[in-house]
Amino acid sequence: MTAKLRKKFVIVTASLLLVVFGLFFIANTAYNKYWNNITQKEMLDWISDSGVFDLNNIDVETEELVNNITEGENPIVGLHLAKDGLILNTKIIGEDTYSKISEKTINNILKKGEGNYKVGKYIYSYKEESDGSIMLVIMDSSMYSRSFWKTIGKGALIILGAAALLVIIFFLSRFITAPAEQAILREKQFISDASHELKTPLGAISINAQALAAQDKDNLYLNNIIKESERMKRLIERLLTLSKLEEQPNDNHSKISFSEAVEEIVLTYESVAFEKGVKYNYNIDKDINIMANRDEISELVEILVDNAIKNTEKDGEIFVECHANKNKALLEVKNTGKGIDEKDIPYVFERFYTTDSSRNSGSFGLGLAIAKSIVLRHKGEISVYCPVENETVFNVNFKKI
Repeated sequence: MTAKLRKKFVIVTASLLLVVFGLFFIANTAYNKYWNNITQKEMLDWISDSGVFDLNNIDVETEELVNNITEGENPIVGLHLAKDGLILNTKIIGEDTYSKISEKTINNILKKGEGNYKVGKYIYSYKEESDGSIMLVIMDSSMYSRSFWKTIGKGALIILGAAALLVIIFFLSRFITAPAEQAILREKQFISDASHELKTPLGAISINAQALAAQDKDNLYLNNIIKESERMKRLIERLLTLSKLEEQPNDNHSKISFSEAVEEIVLTYESVAFEKGVKYNYNIDKDINIMANRDEISELVEILVDNAIKNTEKDGEIFVECHANKNKALLEVKNTGKGIDEKDIPYVFERFYTTDSSRNSGSFGLGLAIAKSIVLRHKGEISVYCPVENETVFNVNFKKI
């Protein structure tokens, strides 16, 4: 249990930290990108005002400069346009390794005008001259992010940081979960010790009450003492069983016939169901084998079948089915009755948890907890659901061999 608690703590903590750092990284990247764009825009404004571009001196043909921008040196292009958008002159700073800039991009820049500074991957400076003509200085901002090794480096740092974080959290989890582990161990020890200590005085009370009852058979008080003593005895036996399952090593498994273990218990309870007036149906496939402890599997089946009978009213029905599905050995115990309230389903396997209807039947709330403990010891799965309002289904599956 503590191992699962620690594992859950590591997973949840690591996930939260990775999400926080991931969001921080994304926000930081967006923030840096925004200010890089602003810096580039300010640089283009400065270049536009500095007179670096002498647009009266045409270096190459206008059409060629408009449709080609260099990649190697992150070229800066100056465009001089008339009021109607006609390109008058152009000039380029950078090497003559060309990549195209579309006419559509230039039209989008003209539409946005001074109210913006970016269209697609291009950062631009927009300046209207005194004669109504327009001065554009454009730069491809994507050049700044085209670094393969930079991306690889960032990815490697994130992976190394995440790995270091997981290692630190794993070691710290020992100190954080230690108090919970000690509390759980003390609780288990207390239940085990208390159960053993109660057996002797309870046995004495029961024997003395029976001796007195033999002399006065109609004494209601003595009969009540005997009845409650037997009830307390069953509770102590349940507690000791649960304690034993949690403390004993899980290494005494062998190949057993799951079919025979289920059939043996089902047949034992057939007379009990008949006396209660319950329709008892079962279908058990042959030759289903699993690696398990035979006594524990028998106790598991007994708990589920007994629970079904107790919660089935007269003229109700019980269905027990055992079959194989691919590599799984499956057991299904279904009964009609009041069913389980949806709010109770997540808690039915917890110790001492009883529904309102179970409290009236004198249930201790330990049977299903023991059943779950047995299933987990065999690395199986157990679940419960109510397909319709007046029906309850328990499903158990183990790995078939």
